[in-house]
Amino acid sequence: MNITDFEEYFSPGILERGKEYYRNHHVISLESIGNGSYEAEVEGSEIYTVFAELKADGEVLDLSCDCPYEWEEFCKHEAAVLYQLREREEIVPSVEEPEQKQALPEQLAACEKETLIAWMMEYAKENRGFLDYLQLRVSEQLQPEELLAILNRTCNRFFSGKIVWKELQKTVAFLLKSMQSWADDVKKVQAILDIVQLLEMKLEERSCESDWVVYESITDCSDAILNIVQGVVNRQDSKTIEAVYQSLLHAFHKDKLSGEHFVFSSLLCLCALPEYRKKLEEFLQYQQAVSTEYERRELAEQQFQILKRY
Repeated sequence: MNITDFEEYFSPGILERGKEYYRNHHVISLESIGNGSYEAEVEGSEIYTVFAELKADGEVLDLSCDCPYEWEEFCKHEAAVLYQLREREEIVPSVEEPEQKQALPEQLAACEKETLIAWMMEYAKENRGFLDYLQLRVSEQLQPEELLAILNRTCNRFFSGKIVWKELQKTVAFLLKSMQSWADDVKKVQAILDIVQLLEMKLEERSCESDWVVYESITDCSDAILNIVQGVVNRQDSKTIEAVYQSLLHAFHKDKLSGEHFVFSSLLCLCALPEYRKKLEEFLQYQQAVSTEYERRELAEQQFQILKRY
């Protein structure tokens, strides 16, 4: 089997699925580990590792995947990696040394600035994801509604399988980073709460094999809120503290039956202030009176966390 004709060795169904994985960028990493050997990660129901070894003329000496598929000799993950390898210019089906080409960064550096901008905008017209990426990188301060619009489009592409999980994760990271320059901490917290609400709504609407990355992004949002709250508490800004507390309590009240709720750690942080510890305890006690037995056990666990910490 050669990198130029490997299609002949795969069944049509496996080959088509592998091509689909390749086109949809499910090959999330591909590294040369020396002596014609390559190691790749392919996103499927899990992250699978594919190993390939090729000769200089493109002959495939070894090919393996750690996925559980055993019905045929080769799997779709291996097909996707072979397509990716063939795309790479370093895989040349010849024993002759390939002509050295100028590196892409050097080629771009030689171009006129106006030409590069024109190329980027031309591509952005056909690829909204790329346009969103440019906006996130160059805009000094996007408004909350603009951030949510970008995230909504990214989520739609993610859940429809058009982008891999790293793209969603990267977008959320950029959104959180873009808020760091905001002076208004209340605005920051509310914007992050809105991001989490959108992510949770998308999870309810549809699911995919990589739902876990959405939960990881929610955890990143939780950490970002906690950092903001810690700064607010340290500054002892009573007006900002009260506004942040109300925003967090409103979000917490929607889904209060989990000690792992994404804002509970921030509410615990506010309990360092006796006034807000009392407020949260009173809120939980009131909820105890109007809850079911199961809900009361969950609320008791939250009350215990406050006592344990303070």
